[in-house]
This record gives sequence, structure tokens and C-alpha cells, in this order.
Amino acid sequence: MKRILFPTDFSEAANNAFVYALHLAKSINASVYVLHVYELPIYSSMYAGQLDYVQKLYQDLELDKFDNYKDKVPQLHNIAKQYDLDDIEISFIFEKGLFQDVIKTVIKRDAIDMIVMGTTGLNSANGTLIGSNTVNLIRSVSQPVLSVPRLAKFEGIKSIGFTTLFRDADKEPLTELLKIADFFQAQVKLLHVQTKENESMPQLLEEWKAIFNHERLSFHIINSKDVESTALQFIIDENIDFLAVVKRNRNFFDRLFNSSMSQKLAYHSTIPVLVIREGA
Repeated sequence: MKRILFPTDFSEAANNAFVYALHLAKSINASVYVLHVYELPIYSSMYAGQLDYVQKLYQDLELDKFDNYKDKVPQLHNIAKQYDLDDIEISFIFEKGLFQDVIKTVIKRDAIDMIVMGTTGLNSANGTLIGSNTVNLIRSVSQPVLSVPRLAKFEGIKSIGFTTLFRDADKEPLTELLKIADFFQAQVKLLHVQTKENESMPQLLEEWKAIFNHERLSFHIINSKDVESTALQFIIDENIDFLAVVKRNRNFFDRLFNSSMSQKLAYHSTIPVLVIREGA
């Protein structure tokens, strides 16, 4: 990965994720593209026939947005300098439009490899761990998306968690994850929560071990009917630095971001979640 896209609203949570993104970029020799997206409102019909007035409203609003953006950019430079990360190549992008549309345009135009986004933790308004923008983005792009909680601190990557249902579609993401692990000299700890007895599991496990005969990979099969709590306890017990989830595993994905597990993770809001697209 050589190019990291970092969308920001300049909030405290975003600024924390910015530091994480810079540390990550330094570790993998990547550049960071900082993107701020703004959307102009649609004025109602009460201004019909007042085209000049509406145009001035838009011009004034755009100027105000740009002035705010110009004020924030030096703050990010200062944050990078504060953490001795000002040697990272950083590009700043200011774009008008719908959030997801702009993201997709930038990804294609600038050949983005990965997206890093800040999350605020538990959102009391809807009971979810991360905002709708992040969830919708994860579902609509093919690049890996790393969601960084507001209390997360980059202390290197030593232990990576990976949840799987042992589907063929999980093999390609695991292959990519092992490449990341090699780069960081980290361990990948594969977790499968077995909710019911499966007689074919021993054979399936041996097949996967044969395919992924990798010194950095360990397999953890846990019998439990409570997938969320088991995964959370696994994260804690194994000192996981970030949890990797395959998008194809929609049931777990939805529970991860929209259930009581969100609340539990919020109390341990230091663990980033990497969402990887499913394989073929």
C-alpha cells in the first residue's frame, strides 16, 4: 500500500485518526491524501426568480468553507510536527459534492490503496459504533477501510485478528492480510466462533492449515453461541492491535457496527477495525 486516503471533518476524533494514519504511512512508506468534502445546501423555492441572490449565497458559503479549510490545514501540519511525522508526504484535497461520490472520484483519480477514517466511538443518537458515512463507504468501495476509534494510539502492529467462516471468499483477504503481517513482522490470529457442532470442521481446518502454511498465522476455534462477546474477549485476551473483517460476512459485520457489541467495543475503544473486500 503506497497511498492512504484520509477523509476528515477536522473533529477531535478525526485528528486522532490523522496521527494514526501518519504513523501507519511512515511504517509502510506511504503518502497520505487528506480529503475534506463539503456539500452545498439546496435552497428552497422561496428564492425562485432571484438567481443573482442565490448565486451570491453559494459564493459566500463556498468562500466561508474554503476559509475554514485554510485555517485547519496548518493545524494538521502542526499535529504532524508535534508527533515528529512531518516528513510524511501529505497532499491536501478540498472537494465539493456528495461524500461517497467524491471519495470514489479521488480513489480512481489518485490510485488510492487504503482508506483510514476516524470514528467517535459509541454514537448515542443511533446506538452504533461508527457513523453512517463510514459504514456506507465501507459497503461501496473495494479498497480496505481502517476505522480508527477516537482513543486508539498507534504502538506498532504486532497482533492482527481475523474473523472467518472458512468460506472460499475469505482466502484472498487472508492472503493479503498475511502480506501486511510480513511487512510489520506481526502475527495473524485467525478466529472462528463455532456456534453449533460441525463434523466437517477438523477436515476443513486441516485443509486451511495446508493452504496457509505460514509461520505468522495461528488458528483459534472457539465453541460459543455468543459470537460478539467471544470476539470481543478474543480481542482483549490476544492483545489484538487491529481486527480484520471480511465484508462478505454480513451478519458479523452488521452485528459489529449495529448491536450490543458496538457498546462493548465502545468501552474498549482503542481497537481499529480493518474491513477488507471479499474474494471472488
